[in-house]
Amino acid sequence: MLGPTAKGRWSYACSKLIDEFLAIAYYRERGLPTVVGRLFNTVGPRQTGQYGMVVPTFVKQALSGQPLTVFGDGTQSRCFTHVRDVVEALIALMQRSEAYGQVFNIGGTEEITMRMLAEQVVARTGTRVRLLWSPTRRPTSLALKTCRAECRTSASSTSSSAGSQRWAWLRSSTMSSLRFAPRVTERSGFRASFGVDAR
Repeated sequence: MLGPTAKGRWSYACSKLIDEFLAIAYYRERGLPTVVGRLFNTVGPRQTGQYGMVVPTFVKQALSGQPLTVFGDGTQSRCFTHVRDVVEALIALMQRSEAYGQVFNIGGTEEITMRMLAEQVVARTGTRVRLLWSPTRRPTSLALKTCRAECRTSASSTSSSAGSQRWAWLRSSTMSSLRFAPRVTERSGFRASFGVDAR
């Protein structure tokens, strides 16, 4: 789904689509080994909230004693992926010739609402800041509704198991034979990313 050309923000999505068309065309027409990887909600060390990333924004607000700003009613959800797993997934794709000319979505499978995320950040930083509810802002991107893994993997995860939760899965609509098992647990990822231990 794309919006009207009169809205400048849609040029971002269109530019990425053109890049995908070109990459796949060069593979089909010239044999250039290309792989398209789409990244969704990547988080990790040194990430800032400069471009609206919610996790570092929440952590920064909590550690500075400020209320955590939650837009809308907090029921909107996201799936997050740790950068270490993203890097491993990208390397795995580049090393597999059967992945050439294909498109892969690299993202998490465990959904979490913004309210739950804010509450977890407060709990894990050991702060007592409150949540600040703000009117829903205008959307800047389409919501990702489906982030379920479609390929077989050797890892399993549950949202209630913080110590063993995996942050990332590889989603492929065309290659179920490609195996990728994420390794970053929620606990270690949280600590490495923001210097705060998961509690």
